[in-house]
This record gives sequence, C-alpha cells and structure tokens, in this order.
Amino acid sequence: MIMKDGNSIYLDNNLWTSVSNELPNAADVLGEGSDDGTDNFAQDVSDEYAILSTSATREILTELHPSPLNIFKLWQAFLENVNPLTKIIHAPTAQQQILDAMSDLGKLCMRSFSDPHTIWTLCGIAVRIAQRIGIHRDGSAHGLSIFETEMRRRIWFQLMIIDATSAQFCGVASTPLPATIDVKPPMNANDSDLDPRMTEPAYEKPGPTEMMFVLARSAFGKWLLRVSNQVESSNSGPWAFLSSSSMSLKDKDKTIDELEAHLEDRFLRHCDKSIPLHMATTMMARSAIYYTRLMAHHPRQYQDPNTRISQAEKNVIFENCLKMTEYADSAQNNPVVRKYSWHMVNHMPWDAIIFMLSEMRHRTDSEEKSKVWQLIGNVYSGHIKTISKNGPTPLHMAIQNLIVKAWRTYIDECNLNHRAPTPCPTIIASLLASAGGISSTEQEDENFPASEHGAGIQDQPRHDRSSSQFGLEAENFGFLLGNSPQDWNEWDNLLSNFQGSFTDDAAYLS
Repeated sequence: MIMKDGNSIYLDNNLWTSVSNELPNAADVLGEGSDDGTDNFAQDVSDEYAILSTSATREILTELHPSPLNIFKLWQAFLENVNPLTKIIHAPTAQQQILDAMSDLGKLCMRSFSDPHTIWTLCGIAVRIAQRIGIHRDGSAHGLSIFETEMRRRIWFQLMIIDATSAQFCGVASTPLPATIDVKPPMNANDSDLDPRMTEPAYEKPGPTEMMFVLARSAFGKWLLRVSNQVESSNSGPWAFLSSSSMSLKDKDKTIDELEAHLEDRFLRHCDKSIPLHMATTMMARSAIYYTRLMAHHPRQYQDPNTRISQAEKNVIFENCLKMTEYADSAQNNPVVRKYSWHMVNHMPWDAIIFMLSEMRHRTDSEEKSKVWQLIGNVYSGHIKTISKNGPTPLHMAIQNLIVKAWRTYIDECNLNHRAPTPCPTIIASLLASAGGISSTEQEDENFPASEHGAGIQDQPRHDRSSSQFGLEAENFGFLLGNSPQDWNEWDNLLSNFQGSFTDDAAYLS
C-alpha cells in the first residue's frame, strides 16, 4: 500500500513491489502525471465518457445546480432517508465538504444511470478502482489511520452489495471475489464516535447504532457466502446451495435456524420498532430469513418435472410466502418507514405472490384466503404505481392473468359453499374490468375509477394489448396455475426478463 497526500495505490505484483520504493510518488508507480486538483471533465469529454454515456455532448452544468439553500435541503433529505441504509460516509466530514463545494459550484459529479446493464458495468469499474487503491485490503494491516480504515471498510461493503444487486437485476451471477480480500466489517459505532484525528479505535457499542441496518445486511451476506462456499463451487452463485441436492433439506433448515438466532441475538432483540431505522432493519432481516426458507423449500429445487409436492411441504412454503408478503405490505404502507420507501418499494416478493395465487385453490381456511387477497391487493397496487410509466412487462401480464384466474376460482368456490367473498381489492377489480366480464359480486367498489388504478393496463382491449405489445395471448400462459418444477421454469424466464428490463434507479441503491 503506497500512500501520499491522502491517495493510495495497492500493489501485489512482485515486479512492481520490488521497485516501488525507488519511486517518490504513488502516482509514478502507474505512470500517472501529477494531480493539481483541477477537474478537466467539464472542459473536455473523453472517449471513456462517451462509452459509458448515452450522449457525449460537452456541457457546462454549473448554472444548473440547485441554489445553496436547496443543496442543503437535499443534503438533509439524504441524511434522513438514504444515509442510514448505506453508511458509506462520515456525515460530519462530508457536510463540511458540501459546504465548501457550495461556495464553488464549478466542482460536478456524474448522475447515476438507470439502465441495469450499465449500472452493472459501472459497478465493475468501481470495484476495479477500489482494488487499484487497495480498498479490498483492510487498512489496519497497511499502516492506514483508524478513521481512514473504517471509511474504506464502509465503502467496500457497500460496493459488494451494489455489485451483487446490479448483477441480480441483469440475470447474472455475482463476480467471484479474489482470495486476497481481507476487509473486516465496519465497526458498530455512530459517526459521532469517529473523528479523522482519532488515534485509538472507537468503542463498539453492544446495542443498536447508526450502523445497525448495514451490519445486519452484512451479517446475512457473510452467512450466505460462508455456507455457499462450504456446499457449492465458487462459481455457482451464493444462493445455489439452497436448491442443491448436495445439502439435505433438514441441514438447510438447521443452518437457516442458526442464521435467525444470530440476527435475533445481535440485532433484532435490540430493536425499538417505533424508531424508523430499527423498524427497517427488522423488516429487512425478517424478510431475508423468510425468503431464504422459501428458496430452500421452493418447488423449483426438484429436478423431476413430474414431481408433485406433498401438502405438508406446501404448507411450509405457503407460510413463508405469507410472511414475506406481510413484510412487503408493511414496508410499503407503514408510516414509520415511509422515508425509506425508495429502498422498500422495489423489493417485490414475486415468488411468494406466484406461489400463493397458484396454491389458493387448494387452501380451505376462508380467513386465510381473505388475508392473502388483501395483502396481494395492497402490495401489487403499490408496485403498479411505480412502473405505470413504462407499461406492463410480460411478467406483469402473466401475474395479472394469474390474479384474474385465481380470483374467479375463488368467487366460484365462495358461491359453491354459499360463503360471502372478501371485498374485491381495488387493483383486482381493475384487472377484472380490463379482462372483461366483471360481475356485481366481484365489483365491490362501484366508485373505483379504473383509469387511475389500472396503471395503463386497462386502456386497450386485452387481446390487442398482449398481441401488439408482446406477441403473447393470455391463453399462452398455460402454466399459470401449476406448481411443478416445469411450471416454475416458465416463471423464472419471465422473472429474469423482467429484472433485465427494470429501470428504476432506486432498485440499484438497495
């Protein structure tokens, strides 16, 4: 690790390390010129920028900056809504830098792109830059200050999260990490416990701190990677072991129990759910546990396409799906975590919704069915509002056809058993109206304006929409109410295509 004036270059090549002591400046190691602190980006557009940008037009953006007052308001919004879930900065230090920058607006950053493949590519560049300056090696072993070591740890762990998330939305496995990585997790300490001049490590509090959300997510990721490496080859992806036959279902449940106990002891038992960050941490951790259990028991794990799952196993899957959807509903609608909705809204429990809709016709508990319909109505309605500007994807068309089929089956069952159905959720009423043939029994909310809640799906006749936009007819979704592994192959194709086309910036900040 070669350090000079706050800059660093990391070398692990024998040739370079043998001659590095002969060079006066860290920049000289890689043949770089001196840095006079000026930013030439606004004066010239490089070929590299043209590759990464949709436009290579040179623009001076100084006049487009918000006013100093609005800059500070945006900074406060970041501190309240984003910083608690990312924690890659030391807020007091960054605030001073922002105040300095406000006095000289000639200093720009590049706005993030929303295309998932571009985000994934840029994440790769960020990871390579981080490796180049040694952020993947723990600073405590290379003479870095306590403060700088801590901030570099925060950056590396957040980079890994963003890289893995962007890879998932592109439908690819995360890049295997070098064996040389030895970065320790960030400390369980508040920003007020850290100072650039500190000479002794901060005292790590045993209870909750500002780092709670980040550390809980890191603990989950560390567990996932550890168990995956024990069971599967490194290039099979961290989730592969959950659907692998190399680990018994009993052992999978046991290791998930261990994860839950660890998260409970270290984080969840300390949470005060009236505090937004604590509530967000609880939702994230619980949802991750239920999702992991769902993946361990998921129908797609069975290799034989003719396999039919026992009702006892279906009950386990259904229970975890229900819990996942409850947390998704709470994440969207609980006022305590409303300021974190940019993170929450894009985590749709697709697998859970698909399985519950497919399995509903086999359930006998009427109260449970009413609860499921209410949850699905809430969660899907909230999601539709975020994607209405782009129109429905093939995944949405399949989901919506599944909702319509499942609701009609539910109504027929209620009529057969002379039982009053639960009130029709607004979004489902819209889908039924769009599909045609809605009855007065199904349409509970007569004042419902379909044009406001259908999110663009009701503007055309059903067959015209599906054939003109996607070349698909509703009848092509014959797998909708199945539950075999073969059926899930079809759903996986739609989920993969949807993730690859998803273009909401917030998804890549999560």
